[in-house]
Amino acid sequence: GLFPHTHGMVANRQERPGCNRITLSPEVRLLADYLGEAGYATAYTGKWHLGTGSDRRGFKDFLVRFGQGSGDVDTPNGNDYENFVRKLGSELTGKKTGHEADPDFYDERIKCGPSRFGLAEHVASYACDRAVEFIRSRHSGSDDRPFVLVYSCQEPHAPFTCPEPFFSMIDPESLDLPAAVRDTSGRRWLDRPDWQLTSTEPFSEGDLRKMWSAYLGTVGFIDYLVGRITGALVDTGLMENTVFTFTSDHGEMLGSHGLLLKGASFYEELVRIPLIIRAPGGSAGESRDALISHADLVPTILDYAGVAPPPSLQGENLRSLLEGSGTDVREAIAAEFHSTNWTDPLAPLRMWRTKHWKYVESLAGEHDHELYDLVNDPGEMNNHAGEASHRATLAQLARDLHGWCRATGDRWPEVPAPSPEDMQHRKAGLL
Repeated sequence: GLFPHTHGMVANRQERPGCNRITLSPEVRLLADYLGEAGYATAYTGKWHLGTGSDRRGFKDFLVRFGQGSGDVDTPNGNDYENFVRKLGSELTGKKTGHEADPDFYDERIKCGPSRFGLAEHVASYACDRAVEFIRSRHSGSDDRPFVLVYSCQEPHAPFTCPEPFFSMIDPESLDLPAAVRDTSGRRWLDRPDWQLTSTEPFSEGDLRKMWSAYLGTVGFIDYLVGRITGALVDTGLMENTVFTFTSDHGEMLGSHGLLLKGASFYEELVRIPLIIRAPGGSAGESRDALISHADLVPTILDYAGVAPPPSLQGENLRSLLEGSGTDVREAIAAEFHSTNWTDPLAPLRMWRTKHWKYVESLAGEHDHELYDLVNDPGEMNNHAGEASHRATLAQLARDLHGWCRATGDRWPEVPAPSPEDMQHRKAGLL
């Protein structure tokens, strides 16, 4: 329910020196903190990535953990998925999350390949099994408390690996690539000091088709798993009294504008993410053309749970929109980027997006700003930031963005920087 500049997690934490110096403040309250105090059973299965060790911060009643190092688990035996795999006679490698490709079929050049784990043993399936187990326990057990359950998986995420038959489900030659793949103007943003976005220049159209095929295969895999969860809710009769939410944390360039992966950019491919919310008694297949932020989810869920959203939350309550109101809750959306990981090179950006315009402001100067007319150019092929004819529009959007910054406590253009001690840890880790 808060923006990154408020809750402090402005960059990813990784288990390496320097990058592991950022963690979620104990003063930041999560959804489960609010609902647990209101009498809800709290459950979490899957990826965490917030640097709090085995503590899932408010989620206490049912937990399935995986991950390597102090950021995700406190002890070597705290990785539930690793314990499961060992019972199968296998061992995890790398970050010990289970997202490992079959070395006999993995294409290192395009970072795609089937998982070395079968459908039943894959980490996303394992976490899904536990989520279904929890749902069915609510129906048949003696604990009649209402519940909040979070199922968190990594897919779809590069490198694109998932179990068969999903990995090979989509024939690459059957795919029509989007028009934005033929636009390479986005490569100019590779000059920003962020290492994660990369260029499509070394890859052919055939390579991109294979990447898209692998990506869509992982999407199909997650569709299957989410279907198992919703099926359990329907089978137990719990769906009709449940707020069901499906979303993602970011998108993927997949070749659009000449770019791969994610990073210091606010193209629609990265920031316009899936969001499905089914309120109790809601209709299927109904869509809303509205601007919504992830920060809006917590106050909305709290309202449905009968918990008054505290005034400290920065999100908007979407309940009226979900129940048929034609009034937008937001006229614009803001987004922020700091760096890929803590202690990585800074590439700070701010975005202000209305239904008509998108403005991206960079600390590198006006030559690095962006302005897109989303009505007439939804593919964001033409950057109007440097054009005199659009100067007034850009200035108004900039004023609106800066007003939002002041209202939410964002000190932009000042951004948090790693301390000398943090950077010293990073340098020591690179020696």
